[in-house]
Amino acid sequence: MRIIARAFALAAAGLLTFGAASAAAQDSVGAFTFTTEPGAFPTYVQPDTWYTVNVFQYDGLLNLDGESANGFEWMRVELSPGEQLTTGRYENVRSISENPTGVGIRVIAGGRSGALSCADDYATVDIMELERTADGNVTRFAADIEHHCDSPTAPALRIQVKYDER
Repeated sequence: MRIIARAFALAAAGLLTFGAASAAAQDSVGAFTFTTEPGAFPTYVQPDTWYTVNVFQYDGLLNLDGESANGFEWMRVELSPGEQLTTGRYENVRSISENPTGVGIRVIAGGRSGALSCADDYATVDIMELERTADGNVTRFAADIEHHCDSPTAPALRIQVKYDER
């Protein structure tokens, strides 16, 4: 089963709160665009562009958050090790838990029905822009991500994130 109990536990514990991300993103400009091949997971919403976007470092992860205009659907991409990432193309990216020494990824999608995540992630991440303040806060970010759930040949979820903290 591709639904990870950990995502439900995180959501229940309030660790996947997107209201706080929304408030922080109100002073920024960005877009979180995603498209899906038929059967792509973990999203169950139609391809869309969301303009409530936040990009931030927390607990060693670079978090990319997008939220729908109505606030009912959201998606988070977690990249590790967040503080070590730079611009460039990262291929053969695997689940954070499967790749503790290299670049790792976790994609979590949620809505009214709860949160969904993959047991095993495969991705290519192309970071075109990444600017940070001296203390590590992300001020500008742009990336394209192609994500596959549970198999490198599974249907693709393609995500484009652009963020500019003004």
